[in-house]
Amino acid sequence: MKPYLLILISFCFFGFNLMAQELETEMELSYSKSSLDSVILSAILLDEDGEKLSGMDVEFFYSKMDSLISLGQITTNQDGEAIISMSYTPVLFSSTDRRVEFKAEFKGNDEYYETEVSLEIQDAILRMTPEIIDSVSTLSFQLTTWDEEGEEIGVEDGEIYIFVPRLFGLLPTGDAWTDEDGQDAVKFPTDIPGGNLGELMIIAKIEDHESFGNLETSQMTSWGVPPSENEGEVRALWSSKPPLWMIVTFVILMSAVWLHYLYILIKLRQINTDGKNEEKLIL
Repeated sequence: MKPYLLILISFCFFGFNLMAQELETEMELSYSKSSLDSVILSAILLDEDGEKLSGMDVEFFYSKMDSLISLGQITTNQDGEAIISMSYTPVLFSSTDRRVEFKAEFKGNDEYYETEVSLEIQDAILRMTPEIIDSVSTLSFQLTTWDEEGEEIGVEDGEIYIFVPRLFGLLPTGDAWTDEDGQDAVKFPTDIPGGNLGELMIIAKIEDHESFGNLETSQMTSWGVPPSENEGEVRALWSSKPPLWMIVTFVILMSAVWLHYLYILIKLRQINTDGKNEEKLIL
C-alpha cells in the first residue's frame, strides 16, 4: 500500500476517534431549607465549556451509617438544573451533631463523561420573631445549630438578609448579624406598602453559608401601609407610583422606537417613489 494512503487512513481513523471522544462535565450542588419544613437539593450540570446540559439524568443520595441512600433521579431542565424537594426530617440528620453528606451523580452517556459532586451540610435553624419593642416594629432573630454532644447552640456572625416580596422579585429591606449567642434584633421600616389591611410578608434568608447552605424563614405581619393610607407615598420601585426617572426613560425609549419605525416608513416610501420616477424616465 502506498505511503500516502496509509497516512490518509490513519488520519481518518484518529480523526473519527477524536470526534467520538466523550466530553468532560462538571456539576454544582446546593442545599436549601425553608421554614415550611422542606429541603431542596439543586444540581446544575455543565459541559467542559460551561454550557448547561438539559435532558440529563442526575441521581441524588444522602449518607447514612457509611452508606449512600438514593433520594431519587431527576432529569435536568433547559437550564441544566435538576431539582429534588423533600420534607425536612430528622432522619436525614441522624448523627449527634446533625451533619449529613449529600451527593449528586451523573452517570454519563455516549457523549459526556460521568461526574459527581458531594456537599456536607450542618443542620441549623433560623428563627424570626416580629414584635413591637418600645413602640418600634422589630425583627428578632436566632440562629442555632448542634454541637458534637447534640446540644443546640447559637451561631455567631450569621449574616441574615431581610426581604419583602414584590411583583418582580424580592425587595431588600435590611440585614442582621448574629452575636455570640446567635441572636440579633433590627428595626423594620414603617413605610412599605402592604395589602388592604396592611398585611405584609417578611422573608429572612441566609445565603450560601459554607456549613448550612441556604436557610429561609418567613412571617406574615400587619406592618405594611394599607393603600388607603398610601396616597401621599413617595415614588419608589416598590410603591404603586414609579420614580419619575423611570417614567421619563420609558417615554424616551418608546419615542425612539416609534421614530425609527417612522423613519423606515419614510425611506421605504421614498425608495418606492424614486423607483416609479426612474421607470417613467426610461419609458
